[in-house]
Amino acid sequence: MYIMDLAALAASQIAAQMALTQSQVQVGMIRQQHQVQQEMISMVTQSVQNVPVPSGGAGTLLNLYA
Repeated sequence: MYIMDLAALAASQIAAQMALTQSQVQVGMIRQQHQVQQEMISMVTQSVQNVPVPSGGAGTLLNLYA
């Protein structure tokens, strides 16, 4: 009976360790996805900020009759 208790305890410890490892991998994947998304947002933000200003007043008025 004592050996069965140790076996059950070892099995539950292994299951807990596997669950911990799986959650750590999932957190790592989510962090990587977040980093990629942040880099994409940064690229889009930089490209929008680097758009040249129209010269000669072009694009400053809205023509409602066009």
